[in-house]
Amino acid sequence: MMGDDILVVLPPALRRSAEAVAGQQGKTISDLIRDAVSVYIAEAIEDTEDVRAADEIEIRLAEGNEPVLDHADVWRDIDARSAEDDAPPSIHRRRAS
Repeated sequence: MMGDDILVVLPPALRRSAEAVAGQQGKTISDLIRDAVSVYIAEAIEDTEDVRAADEIEIRLAEGNEPVLDHADVWRDIDARSAEDDAPPSIHRRRAS
C-alpha cells in the first residue's frame, strides 16, 4: 500500500513491544501502526457521534421535548412488552422482588 509517509517516534520499550507483536502476527511495524490508528480513529468517530447524540437528548430534555420516565414507568413498559412478547430476548426476565 502506498501513501504519504509519516514519521512516528516510539520510546525504545514501545518499539520493542511493537516489533514483537508485529513479528507474532506476521506484519510489519507499519502495518501494526496503520491498523492501530485505523481502530483508534473508528472509535474516536463513534465516541464523537455518541457525545453528539447525548447532547441532542439533553437539549430535548431541557426543552421538555423528551419524555422522562421513572423506575416504575420503565418496569411497567418492560412488563407490558414482555407480556406482548414484543421485547428482545434479553429483556424477558423478571426483576428481583
